[in-house]
Amino acid sequence: MLDETDKITSPLPLPYNGKVYSTNDLNDFISNTITKIKNQLLFLELIGVQIARIFSATMNIPKIKSYIDKNFEILYVDVKRYEINMSLMEEYGIESAEGIPRLLVLIE
Repeated sequence: MLDETDKITSPLPLPYNGKVYSTNDLNDFISNTITKIKNQLLFLELIGVQIARIFSATMNIPKIKSYIDKNFEILYVDVKRYEINMSLMEEYGIESAEGIPRLLVLIE
């Protein structure tokens, strides 16, 4: 259970690196995660958008981080200014629309 000591720290993290992922990269991530018997979190987002930074900071709160590290693998997917990785959403049947952050939780 979280308490008043569990706070988001500043500055907020910048979780993206501009890497271009292929469908094979996503499939490899999922396969490797299944091998580790963990669930997957895929977060597709525009770089610098505040929600992405707050999400990342929240995931770094020690109690949350401990739970996530034990149960999930996370792949942050940068879409820059809708210039890269946009087609990956369609791989999961999600429309590739601008301005809408996506969080995919895949549970085996």
